[in-house]
Amino acid sequence: MAFLSEKFLFHWEYSPEVCAWHLVQPGIWFSLAFGSAWHLFYRSRQYIYREIINMT
Repeated sequence: MAFLSEKFLFHWEYSPEVCAWHLVQPGIWFSLAFGSAWHLFYRSRQYIYREIINMT
């Protein structure tokens, strides 16, 4: 953890923009992954419901 904070502080002193980007980037990746997973889940759920309705 100390190593991470040292690296973080060095980054911050070196370039705040780069540091901010490194902080924001994981959030962007996470939201992209979560959004695509949710989209797939939602679509597959709709598809399954449609199949069930068609079977009855």
